[in-house]
Amino acid sequence: MPLYHSDAFVLRTYKLGERDQIVVFFPGDFGKVRAVARRSQSSRRPQASYYQPLMLVRAILFGQPSRPL
Repeated sequence: MPLYHSDAFVLRTYKLGERDQIVVFFPGDFGKVRAVARRSQSSRRPQASYYQPLMLVRAILFGQPSRPL
């Protein structure tokens, strides 16, 4: 499965368990993409506040674009 690199806007986030999030991205290359951000809600990690709505992030997506997550 290939890696995809793209600049993307964060549209929305959903909680998934205690530490994970489902993040809805809008990269210019693929259209709207939902992805799982592992351990992104842990308070000890500096990446905890990266996924806020309307933030521009560099998304590195792993998987197939045809799959939902």
